[in-house]
Order: sequence, then structure tokens, then C-alpha cells
Amino acid sequence: MIQSYLIALTIVIILAMMDSDPIISFSGLLLDVLIMSFLCWLVVFPISILVSRIKTNYEKQRANS
Repeated sequence: MIQSYLIALTIVIILAMMDSDPIISFSGLLLDVLIMSFLCWLVVFPISILVSRIKTNYEKQRANS
């Protein structure tokens, strides 16, 4: 999970640097990175937890059958 987050963060930083000039607009770069990190934790993390719970429940049901 941490490795996926770091890869996503690296991609976000690269895209943010392409979007705005970080030397002139460092605050814009930071804002882009913070917003994307927030979205990642708000969207990706809960979905991954949900998928792991569904997988666990499916494996339990399969073992009981």
C-alpha cells in the first residue's frame, strides 16, 4: 500500500511540475500535490480496504462450503 502511494505521489509531482513552473509557482506545485494526495487517501485507500474485505469474506465463504 505504501509503495503504491509513493508511486502515485511521484507521478503527481511529475505531472504538477509539468503543469506549472515550480520555480515561479512553488505554492501551486504544493497545492497540486496536497490535493492529489488528499484525493488518493479519500478515494483509493477506502476502495482498497473494501476490496480486501470482500476478498476475505469470499474466501471465508468458499472455505465453509
